[in-house]
Parts: sequence; structure tokens; C-alpha cells
Amino acid sequence: MGDHVLPTASKDRKDVPLARGVLDYFPAALAEVAKLSRAGNDKHNPGEPMHHARGKSADHADCIVRHLLERGTLDDEDGILHDVKVAWRALALLQEALEEHGAPLARGARLAADESQLCPNYAGDRIAGDDEGTLARTLKNTYYHGEDDPDGEAERARAQAFISAGRDPNEFRERYNIYGYCAWCDMELRQDKAAPYRHESGLIFCNRLHHAALLAWQKGKGFGP
Repeated sequence: MGDHVLPTASKDRKDVPLARGVLDYFPAALAEVAKLSRAGNDKHNPGEPMHHARGKSADHADCIVRHLLERGTLDDEDGILHDVKVAWRALALLQEALEEHGAPLARGARLAADESQLCPNYAGDRIAGDDEGTLARTLKNTYYHGEDDPDGEAERARAQAFISAGRDPNEFRERYNIYGYCAWCDMELRQDKAAPYRHESGLIFCNRLHHAALLAWQKGKGFGP
């Protein structure tokens, strides 16, 4: 498929009638899928521009079957039809399959970071229930800063207690208005501060210098070109 979604030859492009063959066939369905994308972004990437975070909930086939079992009914969690979630998951499954067969990466996709290629400053610690490290990172930046908890034991214990009490890891992120975390120094980036530098890979940094620092570190470790 190469670098283009559509054929480059004008004759071949006429065989892909996106308006007449998709929008005109499924207008209401696609509108609901778009709403679900917005709801999912607000849930998984609060405060961030809309994007499909590929590292989160990628078990599309299993989810399709689960939602099919409850088709025609509303999901108790958010009031959205299970049928809409079937359609969204099916599109995601197809998009990723096409990419594996040569289609370009979707513009709105953000791939999960390979933490083996991130510097030691990056918070790679994970605890049960805090898969994205959201709570552990926020606690680290807000309370410990590494000096009085060099091994992160107190940080992880506090995070685990928070989750064991049934609290949502994103609660801290929302409370402190956190946009994300620098992939070099792991410092929290807040919405009320200057916009961080976002690389095309989906990683965000405090600034371009920290991106350059990560590239230099990767090259020294044999990850870079």
C-alpha cells in the first residue's frame, strides 16, 4: 500500500468512493463512532488533543465478541450502545491489520513508547492497577522528587495504597491538571504551563533540548541511527 491511503492514479481513485460508499451508507453509525472516539479520548487521555493511544486496550477481537453478546443494549458504564463499540473496535482491528500489510500509520494514532529505548529518568515502574504509571509519576513529581525516596519505595507504596482503596489513578492527574510527562526527565507537564514539545512518535518533552538529549542517549546505547 505504500505511503498513501488512496491510489495515486486518478482512474484507480475512482474505485474508492469514500463519500458514496461509506459516508452515504452509514452516516448515523459513523457519527456515533466519532462520539465514542471523543468519549474514549476524554477517558484515556484527559486534557490532550484527540488521538488513538495504541498502547491502551488493544484487545480488539475479544472486545468485539464481548460487545456483540450485549448488542442492542446500552453499556451501564457510559450509556453508549454496545453496537457502537462493536463498530469502533472493528474499525480499529481493520486499520491495524491494514497497517501490518503496508498501509501508512493513521494520522490520529500514537504508538506506545518502547520503554527500553527511554532514558533511566523515565518512570518505568508499574504497579497493579496503575498500568500507565499515571499515579506513581504524579506522586513522584508532587511529593518525593527522588531525593528523600531514591529507590521509589515510598512512592510505589503510596500509589498502591491509593489504588487498593479503589481510587482511580487518573484522579491525581486531573487534580493537578497534568498534560503528560516528559519522556526524558519525566517531569509532569501541566495544562497551565507552556505547551510541551510533541514529537511525531507521540512522545512529549519539556522542550526540544530534552528531545535532543533522548536521541543522544539512544544513540549511545545503540538504539539510534
